[in-house]
Amino acid sequence: MAEVTSEYMAAGETVLAGRVSWAAVFGGTLVALATELLFAAFGLFIGFTMSGGSGISAWSQAWYFVTAFVALFLGAWVTARMAENTYASGRMHGAVTWGLTTMSTLAFAIWLFGSTLNAAVMAVRPAVASTATAAVNSSQTAGMLAGEASTLFLVIFGGILCGCVAALIGGTIGDRRHAPPEASRLRRFSRAGAPSATPAVS
Repeated sequence: MAEVTSEYMAAGETVLAGRVSWAAVFGGTLVALATELLFAAFGLFIGFTMSGGSGISAWSQAWYFVTAFVALFLGAWVTARMAENTYASGRMHGAVTWGLTTMSTLAFAIWLFGSTLNAAVMAVRPAVASTATAAVNSSQTAGMLAGEASTLFLVIFGGILCGCVAALIGGTIGDRRHAPPEASRLRRFSRAGAPSATPAVS
């Protein structure tokens, strides 16, 4: 008969095995990136359907915020649920997931749109170096571009902030340490690895 052992955690005691569960962070980040891709594909479908409409800009901005919130919430929740036996709380794991997801998305966006931005800069340079006759038009165009760029970066800032809030909320909700006190007991295991409901037998 296999010997059965039983272990319990004292009230308020936690098993400490590390500060951050990086496996959980990478898993949650993959979930967040996949959710971003899923929502982005649907957003592009709606955007092309509405092409030519006046509401496409507002739709794109609204869907960007929805995508950021849902993706980071799910990613942080998965990270918090996967993380066990660590110093860090679910909220801290959510924050790390948010940072990794944000930087990964930024790197992908730079890689994807880098050539487009470079072409746009090269197209603007001749206008800036044009003759004095076109100086007024060039300044007006530059002002319009600056206004659009400031709006774009404001929207990006808002989306990143929205994702941060969503990650903190998701990590807090997914934290296993919010379980009832009875759930903090360690499961009993036999030496064979099978769970058992009987106390230790001497």
